[in-house]
Amino acid sequence: MKNVIQFLGIFILCLSISIGAEAQKKKKGSKKSSKKEVVLTERDRMNLTYNFYNAQLEKQKENYVEAAEYFTQCLKIDPKNDASMYELALIYSGMKDLNNALNFSKGAYGINPKNKWYATLLAELYQRTNNTDKAIEIYEDLTKHYPNDPEHQLSLATALTYSGDYEDAIEAYNKVEKIYGPSPELTEEKKRLYLKLDRVDDAANELNKLIEHFPDEYSIYSSLIDLYQVNNMPEKALETIKQLENAAGDSYELSLALSEYYRSTGENDESFDELKKAFTYPEMSSNTKMRVLTSYLPLVRDDKKMLNQALQLSESFTKSDPQNALAHAIYADYLNINEETEKARDEYRKAIKIDKSNLNVWQQLLFTESTLSDFKSLEKESGEALELFPNQPIFYLLNGIAKSRNNKHEDAIKSLKVGSKMVVDNQIMLVDFYSNMGEAYNELENYEESDAIFDKALRIDPNNSLILNNYSYFLSLREQKLDKAEAMSKKSNALSPNNVSYLDTYGWIMYKMKRYEDAEVWLKKALDNGGSTSDVILEHYGDALFQMGNKQEAIEYWKKAKENGEGSEFLDKKLQNNSLFE
Repeated sequence: MKNVIQFLGIFILCLSISIGAEAQKKKKGSKKSSKKEVVLTERDRMNLTYNFYNAQLEKQKENYVEAAEYFTQCLKIDPKNDASMYELALIYSGMKDLNNALNFSKGAYGINPKNKWYATLLAELYQRTNNTDKAIEIYEDLTKHYPNDPEHQLSLATALTYSGDYEDAIEAYNKVEKIYGPSPELTEEKKRLYLKLDRVDDAANELNKLIEHFPDEYSIYSSLIDLYQVNNMPEKALETIKQLENAAGDSYELSLALSEYYRSTGENDESFDELKKAFTYPEMSSNTKMRVLTSYLPLVRDDKKMLNQALQLSESFTKSDPQNALAHAIYADYLNINEETEKARDEYRKAIKIDKSNLNVWQQLLFTESTLSDFKSLEKESGEALELFPNQPIFYLLNGIAKSRNNKHEDAIKSLKVGSKMVVDNQIMLVDFYSNMGEAYNELENYEESDAIFDKALRIDPNNSLILNNYSYFLSLREQKLDKAEAMSKKSNALSPNNVSYLDTYGWIMYKMKRYEDAEVWLKKALDNGGSTSDVILEHYGDALFQMGNKQEAIEYWKKAKENGEGSEFLDKKLQNNSLFE
């Protein structure tokens, strides 16, 4: 406490001396001004010191509202206290109250225009309030008073650029360059401004000057080559590539430059050869390789050649850097696009073995497992994902689906219930949870709960054709609520015409309602739309034919059903007895 008291005493003494001196200056001023000046009493000076000190304490604690109140008290005591005005301008600026910030900043600057902090803040506020011309005036004044301070020159250059005065902005950057020498950052800004002025040669000269200072910085060569290529100057680009070859020799930078050059001249095979060569260099960073590979993503869906290139490059990446998880992951992505699903799964697994923390890679692995219908692996690996990411509902969903497909319906429901409670603002995912829960409950013959969950899902998404179909099919198998089943199935077919499964469901509902002629029509539609290899649809069609009296034809379709699969539990008995069993 003693040190704080000592500090306060010194602070009060210094501020008192400062205020006293200012008061003396005011007394010596002109008669006109002295009438308007406020002469502070000793008590005023003590109160001013007290409020200013407390304002600074509150500011240090980040209690800005309280600090502003104390600074305001300072101005009530001394309306010309520029330090308090400056502090209030800073506080209001931080609070994004630009009007008040600007007013207090003008006040501080008006009292003491030679204070560079006051001037800098006012210029910044002018820029933020789109008064660039006034900001430029202040920055120009600052650069005159502080010619060796590059910050003011940079601020001036930025303001001039914003106002569209590119020539003067370049000159401001040149002055900074005279102080510090060339740098990639300054050159990039000047290059950008020269290009806005359509002065390509000047932009190129800036890069050439930079190369003279940094001959081993290969990225500068690349920037210059790009500049020439974009502006249709292939001969200049080739000259720069030769410069790069002399500087870097045989390198990935040279191969990348040649690849871009060949691409710009339409020599695409040569371009890709150089790109492949670049990928073989261990010096080429992983980030650079990833940038190249991700640039292929928009191209590969509709262009097989581009996909093959992406596959070759991503495979090369995994070979040159086998411990890079992202290399395996992006290779897997391209394998998936190429429908090499099993190979994709292997690469995702390699990625996860190296780095288990990547949520997206886990998702892609599990989606791939689902595509492969490998529900045993999906159950195991989704369980591993849940241990790492217990708050991700997608992993509960996939885990529940896998358990259900593995006939662990009670365990599936547990996972699905937990995951569904974690879903936030994602109705599509929530419907997926309910749909899978409804199926699991149906398998457990808990039909009341199953129907309730399906109804809940349809209240959220009444046009979900998959749920409409599945729900109605389950009702038909139980021969319950067939009118409701018919309405839902009819709607699913309207939403998704010519869907084989949906056509079969509606035909089977007609069969259960003993509308055999309608059943035969819809089941025939299912066969004609791709269902001719489905044992279920073939058997259903045979049943409908039998009920219509076409016994021999029905037997033929039962035989076809047997050839294509197992069929129902009654199929063998139907064939043995040439009769219908249900």
